[in-house]
Amino acid sequence: MNSSLKKHHVFFIAISISLLGALISLSPMGDKLEGEYGRSWLFKIRGKIPAPEQVIIISIDKASADFLELPNDPQKWPRSHYANLINRLKQQTPTVIAFNIIFDESDDVENDEMLAAAIADASNVILSSYLQVRRYSSDADNGYGSGSYSLEQIIEPAAILEQAAMNVSPFLLPKTSTTVNKFWTYKASAGDIPTFPLSIFQSYSYKNIFPELLQILQKIAPEVYTQLSKNNALEAKKHMMAVHQLIRTALLNQAGLDSQFIQLVDKAKLPAVKEQLLKSWFALIHSDNQLYFNHYGSGGTIKTIPFYQALTQDGSDDLFKNKIVLIGYSDDLQPEKNQGFYNVFSSQNGESISSIEIAATAVANLIDNSWLKTLLTWEKTLLIILWGAVIAMIFGIFSYGVAIIIVILLSGNYLLISYSQFISEQVLLPLFIPFIIQLPLAFFVVSFLTYIQNKRQQQKMQKIFSYYIPDDVVTKYSKNTNIEELSAYGELKYGVCVATDVGQYTTLSESLSPTELNSLMNNYYGIMFPLVKRNGGFVSDVIGDAMLAIWAESKLEKNIRTRKSACIAALQIKADIEHFNKTQSNNLPTRIGLHYGDMYLGNVGTQEHFEYRATGDTINTATRIEGLNKLLGTKILVSAEVVDGLAGFVAREIGTFILKGKTRAIIVYELLGYQDEMDDRWDSLNVFFKQGLALFRQHQWVDALQFFIEIQKKYPDDKPIRFYINYLQHHLVTEYPESDLEQVAVIKLDEKLGLSMERPVS
Repeated sequence: MNSSLKKHHVFFIAISISLLGALISLSPMGDKLEGEYGRSWLFKIRGKIPAPEQVIIISIDKASADFLELPNDPQKWPRSHYANLINRLKQQTPTVIAFNIIFDESDDVENDEMLAAAIADASNVILSSYLQVRRYSSDADNGYGSGSYSLEQIIEPAAILEQAAMNVSPFLLPKTSTTVNKFWTYKASAGDIPTFPLSIFQSYSYKNIFPELLQILQKIAPEVYTQLSKNNALEAKKHMMAVHQLIRTALLNQAGLDSQFIQLVDKAKLPAVKEQLLKSWFALIHSDNQLYFNHYGSGGTIKTIPFYQALTQDGSDDLFKNKIVLIGYSDDLQPEKNQGFYNVFSSQNGESISSIEIAATAVANLIDNSWLKTLLTWEKTLLIILWGAVIAMIFGIFSYGVAIIIVILLSGNYLLISYSQFISEQVLLPLFIPFIIQLPLAFFVVSFLTYIQNKRQQQKMQKIFSYYIPDDVVTKYSKNTNIEELSAYGELKYGVCVATDVGQYTTLSESLSPTELNSLMNNYYGIMFPLVKRNGGFVSDVIGDAMLAIWAESKLEKNIRTRKSACIAALQIKADIEHFNKTQSNNLPTRIGLHYGDMYLGNVGTQEHFEYRATGDTINTATRIEGLNKLLGTKILVSAEVVDGLAGFVAREIGTFILKGKTRAIIVYELLGYQDEMDDRWDSLNVFFKQGLALFRQHQWVDALQFFIEIQKKYPDDKPIRFYINYLQHHLVTEYPESDLEQVAVIKLDEKLGLSMERPVS
């Protein structure tokens, strides 16, 4: 051992450097450093590599504009040129033709019709849409302030073209201040839609491997196979996305299929291209929505043909046969607009790379399963912790000469393994933090502490050591080596919980097969989830037929915008589900409950499995309110905390209840709709109902009963009126002395006693 350091000092240094590295790696800065340096080093060492031959770019460039005598502004090109290109390409039977061009509405109807006809005739054309972020303002009254919120809206191409295309998808890239590192496969904020590269990949793969995929699904997921075979899924236009979602959902819900799938692919002895495509397709099922680019090189690395050459070539060489053809703008067409991007190769010489080549790179990555994979968070954290600890202990235990030799050998092996994993498996191991932060830090810290211990007292040494690692950092992490505690996240919020449930779900589930029930519920939630997201909430939990959605904020005051958004979402869910039920043989009558209060949002679980969810009494109360709908015959019930001071809605006060399992009473309202959409009939009903409720709360049981019976004649379909009639008929008693009659009557929901009238809980 290095005689200058004691065992506990070595251990302390190892822990500190390990945890410091782990902390940096878990921060946004850590990912940025690894991207700008670690991944860049690997790309530079590897150099350029050939791109898959299946992908070809047709570039709308300056040379094509000059040759065809067209303006440099591609928006001014007649769309007949694109129609002619499609017709020319069709002769060589490419698998997919994809335009990274936004074909907005135009005034040239004839050319649009020509392009639409060509797209429809080719039957393999994918067009681009785009997402437009729109800001909406929400003006509030009663002194609560005002605010705004943003929503992403999909803007489709011209209707005649969109209808003719095989599919339409947006090409989206996560924002970055430097090079382009990632691309989206699904865009969750826009309704979990597939993006442009994913749509291309799905179309290409299903056209090449769908029969083989069906054979495998027959063995590992027979219910999916049966459904796809019976429906002849790929025959119908634009069904590939739905097919993919069906298969994806089924496979993700079944554990242990990974090894089975790969084994069956290997046993099938398929051609290498199909085998690779099947494995790529399956790997994508389990991937994240954001994938790292595996760049092939700078601009022009992917085979690129100028537009005019593709338009004029005779097709004798079958250049585009069975290929994916992507068509988009070159950067040299309008360089003043600077519409290009930078990857790790192009940034070295300052030359940008076009959007269409970025899209082609993403497609190529998907085809050969070559997108870069990162370690799971816990794997990366553990690796950095172990590396930091080992390096620090080597410097602390061995003499400097021996330690340096060991560290050089160890570092060389780490680099070789990292490069090998990058080349063969496209797996990214952390490099920057281990070699630029942890290794020199370990060396200098150990060296410095050794010097201090030889020259000064332990107290002085500790003071100088703090120059390298802050005291609070040392103190904190020396006492906390629990990775679960470091990784767990949560905070107290205030907001609205919306709980929904389906009536008669148990009976329905007994009458349907699991596949039918799954399909029905997917369609059902396919309506609800976008409405939640569109109105600023998020889905916290889904169990069977029940959903919990959350609108949360950090401020304690009852935010008008938050409560308004939740109410809007509830009304939209009610309306859309009612419309949905009219189109189904199996109805899903939905009950909704809303409550406002505090809640804890954070990770629930252990390192092996975390779930981000809301917990607290607010959640429980919302579910209880939802269940009250069944008793009252209503659709949407909200607590007084939700509608207090909320303008623009019609909400009828139903009564005061002590919910099951609760001790405190709450006032419940029925949310009926928007103020400007309700007719006078509801106003009069509300007035009468208030009068009956007042009699009930004054313990004038007989008068209340007679009053409700009378107004029922005018409103025979109103179920809350029927509830009070039934309730009073069963509970006409005088349980309380005269002095208590001024107390408000409270309906207590008790599983053992049924319904009973009690005084409010103080």
